[in-house]
Amino acid sequence: MAKSDMKLKDWVNVLHNIHLNKEKLVELFDESLQLAQQGITEYEVIMGFLHCTTLDSARDALDWFKKAANKGHAFAQYATGTIYLHGSTSNITDPIDSNHSIMDNSIYYIDTDNLEQFLGEASKVPSEEDKKFNFRKWLKQERLKFKKQQENEEKESCKSQEIDINVQEGLEWLTLAAKNHSLEAQLSLAEYYLNLEPANLKSAEEWLLCAVELNCTSAMYKLGEIYYAIWETSRDNSDRETWFYWFKRAAEGGNGAACFWIGYAYDNDLLDVDNDLKLNNSLEWLKKAVQLDNKQAMHYLGMMFRDKQKGVYDLKESRRYLEKAAAPPDPYPEALFALGDLHLNGDEGFEKNPQLALKYFKEAGKLGHSDALCNVGAIYYNGIGTDVDFEKAFYAYQNASIYDNKCAHKNLHDMYANGVGVPKSEVSAEYHLQKMLGNDTTTLFLPDLLNEISQSTDTHPTQGEQ
Repeated sequence: MAKSDMKLKDWVNVLHNIHLNKEKLVELFDESLQLAQQGITEYEVIMGFLHCTTLDSARDALDWFKKAANKGHAFAQYATGTIYLHGSTSNITDPIDSNHSIMDNSIYYIDTDNLEQFLGEASKVPSEEDKKFNFRKWLKQERLKFKKQQENEEKESCKSQEIDINVQEGLEWLTLAAKNHSLEAQLSLAEYYLNLEPANLKSAEEWLLCAVELNCTSAMYKLGEIYYAIWETSRDNSDRETWFYWFKRAAEGGNGAACFWIGYAYDNDLLDVDNDLKLNNSLEWLKKAVQLDNKQAMHYLGMMFRDKQKGVYDLKESRRYLEKAAAPPDPYPEALFALGDLHLNGDEGFEKNPQLALKYFKEAGKLGHSDALCNVGAIYYNGIGTDVDFEKAFYAYQNASIYDNKCAHKNLHDMYANGVGVPKSEVSAEYHLQKMLGNDTTTLFLPDLLNEISQSTDTHPTQGEQ
């Protein structure tokens, strides 16, 4: 493949592999700098890449990209436009892909008989041995984390401020690249216009159609999303035909998310089809999505085979699909959560194994599944298959509360109100109660919380001091 024919993913892969070898990186830099200084366009692009991926210099990256862009290099034009539009190089090597499902939140949820009691109960009276939560140590750790976060934000801010955001110039370069058949630029422009308030659907559609001409299934899928959103409001049959047309084109082009979505649409009566065909059509498209390694489809099938009302009840198949969805790489969080729930309760042929359940919940929690984080906290709080550990329970609830999980706020309220694992605090308890109720706490409790934290660092002894 000639270098002039390389796409974004090719450049990223080459530089990523070289980045793993320091000697090769130095060799590439020296060689590329010499050739770029001779005005060879492709090496000017490589120098731009090196500065934005390895040397963290947005200004130098822009200078090199702009040299190549002025010579008509489509990717360099895209990179130049992206830097101006965002004021940094962070978006250049990110995959620009609409290949995801608009049904991010599955309609299926784990129905655990005692889930509310399991997650919401924080009423055990702890022994003195259980109360060994070192509050001062925690505060110190939190302050260090906050300081580190501030330093990182300042560092990123300095890097991003190296280039002033210039939306107009960014759009001009992206438009030039898009007209020069840069798929990345066409998708970027479409995303830009969709993210405006209100969205500029006409301009977004124009660039997505250009990407469709390059056989981009992500663009087809995005067009399906747009018309589905329109149809949700209009419920007009012509709009439904349009979104189905684009999803089907994307699916036939090998887009796994589109295959999943069509299967989902058949299963949820979003399409006008006879009932005797609905199930078969749904399974057909969902299994096509699985063949394309779509984890959401694997999870969905796993849940379908658990549902006796679907007419395909098969616990063996359910387990197979759930475990497939939870397998690395890119495990699906909902599948991890489902497996954790099944092992926790020993349901449907799964052995009761709290330790394995905890492992699944932790993995899902790392991927941002707040209910899984709540389950981690509840397991440690109640000592289910493990020792009672209020400190670990507290941290798990804290992490879940970041996602504004109501159950986490309730459990934190109970811990603070009863002094379980943490010093008793009416202010903190009330704060989490209001968060659980969905009330605004932006400024209501901040002075009292800061004052309480300040006093706690002076009065609460460490374990050693005790």
